[in-house]
Amino acid sequence: MMTAFKSKWEVQFENYKDDNVEGPLGYTRDKDALETSSSSGTMVDNATKVQSVAWSIAVEQGSQLPMNLFMMWMSGNHVNMYSMMMTGVMCWNPIKSLMSMNDKFKQRLGNLEEDQDFTLQKLAYLGINIVGVCLALYKLKNLGLLPTTESDWLEFMQQSQPLEASSGGFVQSS
Repeated sequence: MMTAFKSKWEVQFENYKDDNVEGPLGYTRDKDALETSSSSGTMVDNATKVQSVAWSIAVEQGSQLPMNLFMMWMSGNHVNMYSMMMTGVMCWNPIKSLMSMNDKFKQRLGNLEEDQDFTLQKLAYLGINIVGVCLALYKLKNLGLLPTTESDWLEFMQQSQPLEASSGGFVQSS
């Protein structure tokens, strides 16, 4: 006959019932209390989630600014094909993002945009894109492509009239 080997770690679950075992800290078995706490927390959680999604939309353009600064530094201040393409992209992307700002928020948030106010998020989005445009203008100025000096506008300036005139002459002797 074979005897069953019993380990000191063996537990017989038949002896325990659910009522005898206490749950972990913060756990409740009362279903009514669980339903009331989760239903009121869901509305707050959804509003918080929508606000965090709106903020992520607003600041996602800001993650491109350090990359653009690095690319500006790498391309140098010489007018060549690479720096012109990079500067063109730096000019166009923020302008394109500003033109499609409402569509971008509506695409990610859907109908929730009518329920909540996203003015601060849209202002942050606008500000970040304006900083991107300013960086592109700074790069254009460094390349010498923006007419920012007086010598760039000489064509349109009035020529000044001289106050005196002198000329050489001949001396005639008789």
